[in-house]
Amino acid sequence: MFADRLKKSLLQAAIQGQLTEQLPTDGDARDLLRKIRTEKAKLIAAKKIKAEKPLPPVTVDEIPFDIPDNWCWVRLSEVCQMYTGDSIAESEKKAKYRGLVDGFSYIGTKDISFDNQIDYDNGICIPFENNFRRACSGSVLMCIEGGSAGRKIAVTDREVRFGNKLCNFNANKVSNRYIYFYLQSPMFQKSFRDNVTGMIGGVNLRRLNLILLPLPPFAEQERIVEKLNALMSEVDELVKDERELVELEKNFPRRMRNSLLQAA
Repeated sequence: MFADRLKKSLLQAAIQGQLTEQLPTDGDARDLLRKIRTEKAKLIAAKKIKAEKPLPPVTVDEIPFDIPDNWCWVRLSEVCQMYTGDSIAESEKKAKYRGLVDGFSYIGTKDISFDNQIDYDNGICIPFENNFRRACSGSVLMCIEGGSAGRKIAVTDREVRFGNKLCNFNANKVSNRYIYFYLQSPMFQKSFRDNVTGMIGGVNLRRLNLILLPLPPFAEQERIVEKLNALMSEVDELVKDERELVELEKNFPRRMRNSLLQAA
């Protein structure tokens, strides 16, 4: 459908720096990357996060397109902390977590729609005192395993607990909303599909860490997000119009036949 093609085109243009103006006052994304690396080194030294294996440098052969001079290419895990959630057996859900009044919503793949919405009122609640992995308010959740892998993506509006087929993306000094839009872009979607493995079909964290991200300065990230928020609202209206048109075209022959028979 046209709306879907338009959405993909806008997202791709955004991550190539074609929707926003590059301003000298924004600075250089390489400076932002240095700050991110410095802060990460401090957290590792303080034993607040674990040290990771060194990532391979981005090579010229990997770069899929040109980006503005004050942007830079990075590996996704350089700017995002990524981890999956906790699995709960259905029997355990019913016995321990269904029907609780107080606690955190537990979000599974089925609770995220293909139009980026989260159903928080699914009847499953995790008590406030728990050892489950959390996604803070404003985090990005994406399904990375199964038939919905790479296609169900949403931003939380509250702190939640989440399932093992979902990956939490929590950016460091980078806009989570920029990451949210980037994950829907044709560039990322292709990279994701290229890394799918296994019988069930999914991308493990090791492979996800290595996927490339075009990184703008933070000020431009915010302008990109603002621009896409406005444009996607219009695209959503177009989607509704297209769905109504499809429904009309589907029902028109039946209605026409009934009208002709009535006239006869």
